[in-house]
Amino acid sequence: MIIPPVEYLSWHKNRPRLRFDLAVSGVPNADVAELIGDPRAFRAEMDQCAGYGHPALIVAVARRYAVPAENVLVTAGTSMANFFALACTAEPGRKVLLETPTYEPLLSAARLIGAERVRFERRPDARGLPGQPDQSAVEHGLRGGATAVVLSNHHNPGGVRLSAPELAPLIRLCETHAAHLIVDEAYLDLGYLNRGDPLWTAAALSDRVLATGSLTKAYGLSGLRIGWLLAAPEVIARARNLVDHLHVVDSGPSQVMGLRALRRIEVFEERCRAHYRACRPVLDEWLRGRPDVTANRDDGAVFALLRIEGVQDTALLAELLAREYETLVTPGHFFDGPRYLRIGFGGSAEELAEALHRMGRAVDRLRAAG
Repeated sequence: MIIPPVEYLSWHKNRPRLRFDLAVSGVPNADVAELIGDPRAFRAEMDQCAGYGHPALIVAVARRYAVPAENVLVTAGTSMANFFALACTAEPGRKVLLETPTYEPLLSAARLIGAERVRFERRPDARGLPGQPDQSAVEHGLRGGATAVVLSNHHNPGGVRLSAPELAPLIRLCETHAAHLIVDEAYLDLGYLNRGDPLWTAAALSDRVLATGSLTKAYGLSGLRIGWLLAAPEVIARARNLVDHLHVVDSGPSQVMGLRALRRIEVFEERCRAHYRACRPVLDEWLRGRPDVTANRDDGAVFALLRIEGVQDTALLAELLAREYETLVTPGHFFDGPRYLRIGFGGSAEELAEALHRMGRAVDRLRAAG
């Protein structure tokens, strides 16, 4: 079996540790020590873990997103949930529709499964950045026999959020053609936290929808690796078979800490809101002074997709920033959009301000060099 590399994740894990890191697309990591508490109580709660997840954790996720508990599978982060979702709906040699630009691990997972990958565009909005999915292209692909449609919400890397009414036509198309819609919702809670949107999941709208999420991006709990797959019970049953083939059981300590985090989720919610309120104005101020840079619509994400006038391949800019300005950014080719650049608000507002200043100097230098 040939197992291809996931280039983005390999780059991200091995990226240089520079002074200013704009490659982190979630809120900073939280201190999880307080989630442990008394060791004896922690051990007693860990002993309640069952074969396919701590029952109380499954119920807590189900209640938060208003789905039945039998529609929840706890996973080791969103990435594993995404792989499970594709493995349960895609077939070797059959078509899967994936948006472009997209998060590369989704493409890689479909490739590993052996599915034929067919792309549909996120149509450019008025800013020239990825916006709404091309519904006509999705319909054409479904008529051609695709078994699944895959997208992210908020869009990764574009940061645009689709509302439930905006997603509804794609759901109806999947229902009509007996296909599934897979929605990576790793960032969706950011709309609820930072823009006042409802807290929701596409999985509550149809049995043809599989949604994935985690406590990582919005809540700063990356180290716990607590994610979930939300889907119809028959899909969850197939995903449980995958658990038995792969890691057998999830980490007990992580599940207990994830459960305790959900019990006091308001603490982590406010932490995210405070970070966004501190960092987003810094980006907005910088953008006002850079008419040559366009950013995505602000839908509450803690990252932004940039289009820089005259720059067709941001890899050169990323290399210059790393080499001479101690600043790390994510070049767009990792999302099959080389003319774009994704930056994250993973550090403090002060660090973001200095990193953006350095990025402006690098852009001006490239432009002056022709």
